[in-house]
Amino acid sequence: RGAEWACVRDEKGWVGTGGVAARVGILDYEDPSMPGGIYRELRPFDEVMDPAAVATLFGVPFTILHPEEEVTGANTRDLAHGVVLEVAPKGDLVWVRIRAWSDEAKAAIAGGMLELSCGYSTVLNEPPATTQGGDGYDGLQRPTRHDPLPSLLLARAGHVARPRLAAYRCPRPSAPADRNPAR
Repeated sequence: RGAEWACVRDEKGWVGTGGVAARVGILDYEDPSMPGGIYRELRPFDEVMDPAAVATLFGVPFTILHPEEEVTGANTRDLAHGVVLEVAPKGDLVWVRIRAWSDEAKAAIAGGMLELSCGYSTVLNEPPATTQGGDGYDGLQRPTRHDPLPSLLLARAGHVARPRLAAYRCPRPSAPADRNPAR
């Protein structure tokens, strides 16, 4: 996005940056009905960019990995390592500006957990189909409401979901040791 989304360290030790939190398109998930199988879910433009869905990203906790339990008011203090300060949909991407404040978050980022992966709740609708571009998918996500924004080694949205952290240059692994598949 530009200089306004660059990595900034302030005098209090917080790290602020911008990155892509969500994208339009087909995302691959582990298929619970077939070990080793892939279930492809479409996140359509009108849903990803729906103002109600986009608004649910503002102020969500920034976490390390997808927490095992749902992030709530009762456990945010233990699970949050930062916060989403701003949300800006542009094209097929939803950009966010985050502030990470914990030493654990800064260490995880420095250690290579550089990709953002929105936690969200959704309902899978419609039977398997094909996009206008000819790509097949098994289900369609609608509606979508966001929850925490974790930092991972590999995000389902792909390399585009990497925050703009020039100070933390790490290569993207070719295969995940643990993809942390929770949504």
